[in-house]
Amino acid sequence: MTYWPYSRRAREAVAFASPHAESMLETLGRLLVEALAIGVVDPQFPVALDGGRVVWGDLRVGRHIFEAHGKVKYLPTAMGGVADRPIAEVVWEEKKRERLLHREGLGTSSILWEDYWNPDRASVLRRMRAEYADTVERFGSELPEHLARNARELRARLGPRRLRGA
Repeated sequence: MTYWPYSRRAREAVAFASPHAESMLETLGRLLVEALAIGVVDPQFPVALDGGRVVWGDLRVGRHIFEAHGKVKYLPTAMGGVADRPIAEVVWEEKKRERLLHREGLGTSSILWEDYWNPDRASVLRRMRAEYADTVERFGSELPEHLARNARELRARLGPRRLRGA
């Protein structure tokens, strides 16, 4: 099949695929983050917070986590979403999680569904690059050794993230 039409594209897609991506949304997000050319993208980055709770950042580069957000997590299951509690609780928990990540010296960005399909892709990438630059200015670009070590230990103990909210 080496010379079949589009076989090169199929091989590139398989090479780019990651078993760590939780959804198509994260894979699309990785395409955007890779387009920034700011460093190695680490999908599903675990962070142990105070009290032993582990949260997973969708895509990490240095000290910055890019979160892929879709409406499905804010819709109740009766409407085809995955929210198993009131939306206010889902959003409030997300805000608290983001604050805790900032306390760990990590910056965050949100990638929304419309960012993937924005005809002005350059403006989306400029915004993402500026948010990353803010993190570098605030915290630096290198991941602290204790966060890298914790991530290695958590991945070894917990394996890949499989369920939302894990």
